[in-house]
Amino acid sequence: MMVGEAGSGGSWFQRFLLPGFALKAVIIGGGYATGRELAEYFVPAGPWGGLAGMLLATLIWSVVAALTFALARQLHAYDYRSFFQQLLGPGWVLFEVERVLVDEAGTEVALSSGEYHLLHALVRHPRQVMSRDRLLDLVRGREADIFDRAIDNLVSRLRKKIEEDPAHPQIVKTVWGGGYTLACEVKRLGPAA
Repeated sequence: MMVGEAGSGGSWFQRFLLPGFALKAVIIGGGYATGRELAEYFVPAGPWGGLAGMLLATLIWSVVAALTFALARQLHAYDYRSFFQQLLGPGWVLFEVERVLVDEAGTEVALSSGEYHLLHALVRHPRQVMSRDRLLDLVRGREADIFDRAIDNLVSRLRKKIEEDPAHPQIVKTVWGGGYTLACEVKRLGPAA
């Protein structure tokens, strides 16, 4: 049974409030949340102000999620691609084009924004060792905290999508004490942009 089909189970909490909690966590942490970043969110407002802010964010994003789910149900679009095709019309391709990889067999692999920017940084510097700090600067656009391990998580997620065996990577390799490198040749197939 597909999510959102008539007669599907699930409580009000699971269908509407839980997606708001998840989205709120992503919004606050940006997908790269560390304990330090979450603590910094609470410090200016104090614990009660921070909790009130989280409750308000949860309420707002629960409403956004509920409206999105209702629209998807009305459009009979229960997967990402058909939802955006119907929502954006012919322009949906522009929304998706830069974050999808297609292998030789035509199988599509969707990348998150962070995964896309990491791969883009590595592709622009093939066979060069890129430090964690440099990659974080290229991916996140800010100076990295010396203890920030978010790039390791991002590399792990990217490897799961592009490596045949993520436990023994052949494309994005770890250089101990140095960082990461794209261990393959890069060829431009289309006209230069």
